[in-house]
Amino acid sequence: MNISTILDGAAQHFPSDLLLQEGSPPAVRIHGTLNSTKVPALQESDLKEMLDEITPDALWKQIEQKKDVEFIHVEPPKTRYRVTLFHSNGHLTASIRILPYETPSFSILELPSVFKEISDLKQGLILLSGRSGSGRSCTTASIIESINSNHTRHIIEVSNCPEFNHLSKKSFISQVPPGSKSSMETVFEQLLHYNADVVILDEISDWTTARQALRLCDAGALVIANCLAITAQDALENLIRIIPESSRQNYLQNLSLNLQAISCQRLCRKKKGKGRAVATEIIRSAPALTTALIEQDFNRIEKLIQSGHSSMRSFDQDLDRLVRAEHISEQEALKQTLNPDSMQMLLRGFGARTK
Repeated sequence: MNISTILDGAAQHFPSDLLLQEGSPPAVRIHGTLNSTKVPALQESDLKEMLDEITPDALWKQIEQKKDVEFIHVEPPKTRYRVTLFHSNGHLTASIRILPYETPSFSILELPSVFKEISDLKQGLILLSGRSGSGRSCTTASIIESINSNHTRHIIEVSNCPEFNHLSKKSFISQVPPGSKSSMETVFEQLLHYNADVVILDEISDWTTARQALRLCDAGALVIANCLAITAQDALENLIRIIPESSRQNYLQNLSLNLQAISCQRLCRKKKGKGRAVATEIIRSAPALTTALIEQDFNRIEKLIQSGHSSMRSFDQDLDRLVRAEHISEQEALKQTLNPDSMQMLLRGFGARTK
């Protein structure tokens, strides 16, 4: 069996991921659940032969040295995959994410209108957060697509392995690799010389990247970055924690001036039909947020989110909205919430609701 046969067979079930490992049958993730297939367990020689069909020759040396590799594979006519190869207990493993070939729009993803407002911004910092596999890449792509279709800007995506191949429309789109951690400052210096209006970052997880992202904002760029977090407030608190204490007060002032929005998302099983709905928590720039951020008053920030001020919303409020719109069931909302008791009250109409 060749890799194309497995990829074609998996695609018929509309999975998000395919997992291949020596000694186990292939597995597919469908609507968030990992399912083993009826294909026989893969032998080492078979797996290597299959992966050799799609892996660039230059990467095999790294694989043989037990290093992780990641690349994009395009299967004609219109299927794209992000392939990650690594070793687990000495066994070669392939984690393959099945990517949409066409860039998704806000309407296809059923994202709230606040994301269109975000894509129209000219300057500042936007954080797109969530768990791994929560659809952040698609959301990022839809924002790029909206900017590309509606504004004349220079968009630079800093990524080793961009998942979407954006074609320039009204905007000009460039993709550059981030380089090593030791060269990150040089990369950001180059971005200033590249005349970037919009910069897309894979992730902000360290102080060097955060500091340079704020520097780009100060220079007038719109910086859109991904980060792992359970809630939007967690994403904000995590960002603050990576700022050195000796510099924190000064940079909190800078962050409060540049922060435009933080979103956090989860994928929920739809009530009717196949697929998943996106539940989002939103923090937006507002004078009250600026004060609370500088003072690190997270209780006040939580209350601001729940108040609905400046288009903010909590996860529970959005889960409640999805239930009322009959996109998801009450059981799914209770499964996704971090506070079932509070969620129960909101579903019964007690508490602030969003449209």
